[in-house]
Amino acid sequence: MNDIQDLYQLSAGYQTSNDAFPITVAGLIEPQTQALGLAVDSRYAGIKLLTDSLDSEKAKRSEISLYGRYTW
Repeated sequence: MNDIQDLYQLSAGYQTSNDAFPITVAGLIEPQTQALGLAVDSRYAGIKLLTDSLDSEKAKRSEISLYGRYTW
């Protein structure tokens, strides 16, 4: 049974000043699991990596998200 009921993520990021294709790079931390991560986001797509250990066999918390965005 998982004893953590709520997970919170803190992030701090930087947005590039390229007007044609702005990109935001953010560092992530999840205090309850001590997981660290990195997110790269643009107007059209992004990727988010979050883990508590770079060794995949020892990691208790691991997440990789790849997403696309389209507006009409």
